[in-house]
Amino acid sequence: ARARAEAHAGALDALRAARDAFAQAERYAAHLRAEAERLEAELAALPTQPPAQPAPDLPALEGELAAARARAEAAERRARHLETELARAQAGAARAAEAAARLDASRATLSAELERAEGNLEAALEGLAAAQERLRELAAARAEAEAACAAHAAELAQAQAHARHLEGELARLEAGLAPLRRERERLGAALESYARYGEGARNALRLDHPGIVGSVADLLAVPAEYEVAVTAALGRRLEQVVVHTAEDAREIIGELKRVGGRATFLPLDLLRPRPRRDGALPREPGVLGNLADLCPADPPLVGEVALADTLLVEDLRTAQRLARAYPSRPRLVTLEGELLEPGGAITGGRLRDSGSSVLADGRRFQELEAELEEAERRAAHLRAELERVRAGLPGGESGPSALQLRRDAALREARDAERRVTELEAQARSLTAHRDRLRERLTASAPALPAPTTEPPPDPAALEAEWLAARRAAEEGRAAERAALEALALARELDGAWRAYRSAHARAAELRERLKANAAAGQAQAAHLAGAEAEVARREAALGTLDEHELAHAEAEREAATQAYTSLIGEQNKVRARLEDLRLLVARREGSLEPLPDGCSPPGSPREWTQELTRLRAELERLGPVNARAEADHALEAAELERLCAELADAEAAAAELGAHLADLERAEEEATRAAFGRVGAAFREYAAELLGGQGELEPEEDPAAGRLTGLRLAVQPKGKRTRSMTLLSAGERTMAGLAFLFALNHAGGEGGAGGLPLAVLDEVDAPLDEANIRRFTAFLERFAARGSQFLLVTHQKATMEVAHALWGVTTDASGASRVLSIRQGDEAPAARPPAV
Repeated sequence: ARARAEAHAGALDALRAARDAFAQAERYAAHLRAEAERLEAELAALPTQPPAQPAPDLPALEGELAAARARAEAAERRARHLETELARAQAGAARAAEAAARLDASRATLSAELERAEGNLEAALEGLAAAQERLRELAAARAEAEAACAAHAAELAQAQAHARHLEGELARLEAGLAPLRRERERLGAALESYARYGEGARNALRLDHPGIVGSVADLLAVPAEYEVAVTAALGRRLEQVVVHTAEDAREIIGELKRVGGRATFLPLDLLRPRPRRDGALPREPGVLGNLADLCPADPPLVGEVALADTLLVEDLRTAQRLARAYPSRPRLVTLEGELLEPGGAITGGRLRDSGSSVLADGRRFQELEAELEEAERRAAHLRAELERVRAGLPGGESGPSALQLRRDAALREARDAERRVTELEAQARSLTAHRDRLRERLTASAPALPAPTTEPPPDPAALEAEWLAARRAAEEGRAAERAALEALALARELDGAWRAYRSAHARAAELRERLKANAAAGQAQAAHLAGAEAEVARREAALGTLDEHELAHAEAEREAATQAYTSLIGEQNKVRARLEDLRLLVARREGSLEPLPDGCSPPGSPREWTQELTRLRAELERLGPVNARAEADHALEAAELERLCAELADAEAAAAELGAHLADLERAEEEATRAAFGRVGAAFREYAAELLGGQGELEPEEDPAAGRLTGLRLAVQPKGKRTRSMTLLSAGERTMAGLAFLFALNHAGGEGGAGGLPLAVLDEVDAPLDEANIRRFTAFLERFAARGSQFLLVTHQKATMEVAHALWGVTTDASGASRVLSIRQGDEAPAARPPAV
């Protein structure tokens, strides 16, 4: 049974193979029949008859056309020549004058055109130079952009080094401020104590009497180069005390009788300016001027009284010369301090330090003020610069990308500049050639002396007849040329028809050969098909009886395989058919191609076409390499431009919004600043009245252009005084004014009172105050403390200690150890504390 099953299986496979071979043979036979039909149809569609006319001789026709054109051109040249001769003959004798006028006009036109050409050339050369300069700048910018990325780390290191340098400069500057402050404090204390003055003047100035304006030295503004002369001229008169009224002088003299000392007073209500006796002396050589003019005073009356009778000269020799020349004269003083009195007495030698040091100390104090202000301004500038450098140290992550964009932009601009330079160079060459041609024409148009001739003038009638004959010959030549051109066009059409016929004839022969091969293949395939059919019948007979289910399954498998094979054969046939169609289409199109008709050719002769082609090739070579990706690059750049425009619009909108916010912030800041200024000013007026018993104002300093508050100035007028300048106040008054401003600043934030100042530390602020001012100061502190503030005072004044609730002091015992002692008001004995560590 197994052997039978295997035999049946083998027979079934053989039958299936036979049937597959038979089906394949049938499909191939059908393909051969279809191909034969298609080839026969294509063969029938091909033209079988040649053109009615024989093939033309194109070279001969082209030669005839060239000859006809040459004859027509020669005839036209002859006609033009005769026309020129006829015009020359008809002009006659008047031609000489007209020729001269035309020559002048032509030369003027050529000169103007040459001038324009030179101007255009100059402009082009300037544009070329500018473009080349721009190209060099862009090359440098590109190199700079490429080097910027590499220099980023170096710049960061340089910024760090600069920051360290600024820190060192700031440290050295701050270290140098302390000696200047100490010297200023020392000079201020010496000036406030009037230590260099005599006893009487010193005691009078220390009284702080409201009628005292100041000493003569305080009120004079003496330049440094005149200090020796003013000291020699005034001597102890620099210590004279200026008061408002004689009544004030009387009161102060009464006080001096009580405390001791004697002084000279200058009451402003009694002073009268001295009459000047200068005359013509100020115009003499060596005279520097009147000391009252050279050293102004505030008030000016003081300078007129003290110095109006004194002239400043260069040296003692000048003074002696003037004294001999002018018997009636004022006092004469030299720059080195020699004094020549009106009576003839001469004073000289080395001055003591007392008089000179009063003016020098005052000047040095002002110089120290200026130096400190400049140093503090420099320190503030260094701090701001240091903050800016520190803020810029990290560098940011966007640096390299921004530099890359900058480099790419520079590269694009450089390429554009190169193209622009190339275009301008070509334009400059063209303009140069045009200018040279104009110069040659202008040179060639120079008038020449006519050569003498004895030939008779030509006959105009004969020339006209000859010219008309030449015109007719030229028209006949052009007609012959047109006829030859039409004949050549027809011949080219006929030649195209002959080429199509020859191609069809060759294709027909090829199709016949393929039909013969197809017929032979069909016969062979028919024999193969018969054999396959017999093989199927034999296999079916040999198969015998099979199971129906097995047969159905085998048939299904065979059918699936057949369909797959049929599909593959169909695809193959489609590809072959498409290939044949394409071959046929190519052959047909090759046969239908015709030469370009003469009517479609561009105007002009072949020589003109060749010249135009040569010129266009030269222009293409001058253009250089063509960017094949220009359109794609333009699209990318347009997209990038659109994106950047959108970003620019967003940035501008953001900038406008930020500007509006900034304006609002500036308005709010200005309103807050002015509100704080108003609060501080009101508090300053109140505290100045309490501490000084007078008036105090804060005068604003504004920027006139922006209308913004940029600073303030203290204007203080103590009780009984008319001055409002801080520099003319005593040290105690300046201290009280400073304390009033310091406490007024507590109101800047809008809180004020005890809520804004819970604790204050005052270090020897009462040192320059006298007894009366200390009492006023302590009373102010007590009123302020009653509002809730606490004060820590460092002082040596007993009056200040009396108002303190608790006292702390440091002393040493017998062993030399430090001890801290504390005393509370009301305690009977001091309480010892542990030694300070």
